[in-house]
Amino acid sequence: MANNHHFLPQMYLRRWTTSVDPPMEPFVYAYYRGQTDPKRKAPQNIGYVPGLYALNPNWVADGDPEALEKLFSRLEGRARSAFGFIDRHRHLQHVEHREAIAHFVAAMFLRTHKEQLAEARRALEWVDELVADQIEELGGLDSVRRLIERFGGGPEDTSDAGLLQFMTAVATRVATERKYRLMRLPASCEKIAGHFLAMHFCVTLAPPLQQFVTSDSPVLLPTMNEPPHWWRTHEVGIGQDGAEIWFPLDPDKALLVTRKPVPLTMFLGAGQLEEINRLCMRRSLEFVITHRRRPQIAAFVAAQCAIEQENRGA
Repeated sequence: MANNHHFLPQMYLRRWTTSVDPPMEPFVYAYYRGQTDPKRKAPQNIGYVPGLYALNPNWVADGDPEALEKLFSRLEGRARSAFGFIDRHRHLQHVEHREAIAHFVAAMFLRTHKEQLAEARRALEWVDELVADQIEELGGLDSVRRLIERFGGGPEDTSDAGLLQFMTAVATRVATERKYRLMRLPASCEKIAGHFLAMHFCVTLAPPLQQFVTSDSPVLLPTMNEPPHWWRTHEVGIGQDGAEIWFPLDPDKALLVTRKPVPLTMFLGAGQLEEINRLCMRRSLEFVITHRRRPQIAAFVAAQCAIEQENRGA
């Protein structure tokens, strides 16, 4: 059985947990799209996909399938110290802390980007369904046969031998694509972190009685659109003069990374915080996370879901 790989690190989610008395576990409120009531989720029970970053042992020199997951764990360990410094001093003045946060946010961008997750999920689903131990169950794959027929396949293509050839070809292609995406993540992380380190860091603070939210896609780029080939263009686009990146740090703080000179620490107005929260909710893939129950967030997520469904139907 594949290990659960968190694209939202548990150490990050814990910053949004609500304190409870033992034996209850601390939890976050997760607002799922299309639902009005939040679910209480412990950090270990949300934001993961089994085997998301698992590598084929043949891809890595030491044959460790968990090499990528261990890399992310090391980045999280370095970031944990930087988060502690931010909590105490509310700025990121020291180089080592900026480096740790830059690599953590870069990794979060790559780990949680909707195309990365969608492709990874699709790859896992195809490989799980189409190779090795399930090939012998050809009789249960009538839907695949119908798909081949729909695209012009003849009897020889939908025979057991043809179906086996089709499944093997698809699985090989998906595995190759997944290898490409996963194996280039460390280099992409370094490149994006390098762009961040050439920019200015500001720890922004929430006004009284208001809080930041986060989501399953928490790295926010309000100055950039989502291009079709994000893995090529964002690495360059993040370094452009107009680039601006927001990243919620906890309910009380968010990080601003920008080319423009900014103070080390800055208080946000109520309108500014709400705009960042709206952006976070719009960019969410499946759920938004809050520290406290927020009915207006449920209404917003449900409304966004309805709009997206109308757009898909148009």
